Amino acid sequence: MQDTVIAGLVLACVSALAFIAYRHPTEYRTVFNVLSSVNSGIYLIVLIWNTSADVLASKMSLALYKAGLIDGEKISQVDDQVKKVLSNHQIFGGDPFLIFIAIFLYLGLLRILPIIGIVEHTKKSQR
Repeated sequence: MQDTVIAGLVLACVSALAFIAYRHPTEYRTVFNVLSSVNSGIYLIVLIWNTSADVLASKMSLALYKAGLIDGEKISQVDDQVKKVLSNHQIFGGDPFLIFIAIFLYLGLLRILPIIGIVEHTKKSQR
């Protein structure tokens, strides 16, 4: 049930963006600038979060070794176990690059509709 609602909301947002880009191309420039900035900001936050989880995993195993709690031979085993636990806390499974690139490409495609001639800059399209 929840998946259906989320899919419907995503479809509504995608359709609304296409409608705005097609009917009001000059106003879509502002929407494009805002949404691409938000997309980039969220991508950077997710990237920092996931990278910090990986760094934390390696630092934890090194700290356990320095404290004398594990042998030098078991560092890789402990590192793997810590990464398994921390991978549950990563956003988008640790690889959000394709999701954000797809969003940016869609926004960019809508942005260039007037350039490729699908939307005309006339008085009729600005009503």
